[in-house]
Amino acid sequence: SAWFFVKYDKTGRAKWFWLAFAGAGLSFLMKWTAGMLLVIFPVYLLLKHRMRLARMRHERWLFVAVLLAAVGYVWYSLKKTGGVLYAFERIGLFTLTGGELSGVIWQQIGFVQGFVGTWWLWVIAASLVWAALQVALHYGFIFREKRTRAFAILLLWSLLFFAAFVFIKAWENRYVIPLLIPFYLLTAVLAVDVARRLPEYRQMAIGVIVVLLLVGSYGQFQQGNALIQEKFTGYRELQEAGQWIQEHSERGDIILSAGRPQLTHYTELENLQHTYNLTSELALIREHQVKYSVISNWEKSPEWLYEYLLGGQ
Repeated sequence: SAWFFVKYDKTGRAKWFWLAFAGAGLSFLMKWTAGMLLVIFPVYLLLKHRMRLARMRHERWLFVAVLLAAVGYVWYSLKKTGGVLYAFERIGLFTLTGGELSGVIWQQIGFVQGFVGTWWLWVIAASLVWAALQVALHYGFIFREKRTRAFAILLLWSLLFFAAFVFIKAWENRYVIPLLIPFYLLTAVLAVDVARRLPEYRQMAIGVIVVLLLVGSYGQFQQGNALIQEKFTGYRELQEAGQWIQEHSERGDIILSAGRPQLTHYTELENLQHTYNLTSELALIREHQVKYSVISNWEKSPEWLYEYLLGGQ
């Protein structure tokens, strides 16, 4: 979707815009983190057209899509919990203090470091600084050159995604995976930019890039191997729970849990998802005659139950 959008930005042909639009829409339906492209594209276009919607034609449909997505989110939130912004309210977005904000920012940076390693984290940081300098130095005509347009869209992509993960206090490292795409593209743009600025040292620049790739790849291999080894036993408790349930149940029984993929595999039973409060949980249990409910401290699943029990009820 991003590639189609860049093609549209370069050529102005409507077919690339509609392909980018469709791709971003499908991404949103599959995972909201990927669907954030529906926000990045309009922001980029607003900056490009200097906040003048009148200068846009079919691009206006992006703003309609963002509005529809927002309406759909509110409808889903109301249906599930009765609140308009349940996801943000549950994580305490509107009560985030300065100290908490700093801690969450460093946590997200640590997540990125965990995926790419320390070496590549510094390279990515240098790429972000370089992109920001290019945008600042060429602000008056940033959208007239292909190179500065690339810096602008990748910088928006990186910063908006990162800000979103900070403010929702994403507590799992998998949330930052979409950030790796613009980060790595920025390092590529930086490498090409440096090589073009120093044509007499092009071979040396290529050599440095190869060394960076080898060193960074080795670090990522080590980090990736450690993550894989850790994940081997990461679901052992769910495996044990699932095997116990399978031994003490009959075909056709229904269970309730948060670890649906794992417990569905180990129990071979229909597995329902926990709800968001006690009333709806009990209603679901009665409706489907649930035989077992799996409560996990692994992800505090369901989280509301811990508040209920700690409250002495």
